[in-house]
Amino acid sequence: MIILFLFLLFLPPIFSFEFIFTGYFTCKWTDEPFVQDFLLMDWDTITRDDKIKQAREWSTDVYPYAYEVWGEEDGDGPWDNYYELYYQITHNCTVSRKIVTQNFMFPEYSVHVSRVAEETIVHLPIQY
Repeated sequence: MIILFLFLLFLPPIFSFEFIFTGYFTCKWTDEPFVQDFLLMDWDTITRDDKIKQAREWSTDVYPYAYEVWGEEDGDGPWDNYYELYYQITHNCTVSRKIVTQNFMFPEYSVHVSRVAEETIVHLPIQY
């Protein structure tokens, strides 16, 4: 019982993080629809990356293709004070139109921030 108490005592506090990300997908090679799927993920050092609880919409009617993601995350990994968010994007924005999955990293957000709203243009393919 004492061990459990000590363990809980040293856990970081859990903060709720709400977000709204909007923006556009662009492609260097085509203006035809190219994004098959994208997920907002949180990179964790010790544990597996988290798929953030989210709702997503994106359009393929007019280029550049607009998207919107909104959702919530309750805390990050153990001893981690920042959300390291990224989009995991499956697309065929390549010279040969081959389907690939790439990650688009966001800046880090403190777990002490309760809400973030940003607009980001994602240029594909992502150059590392």
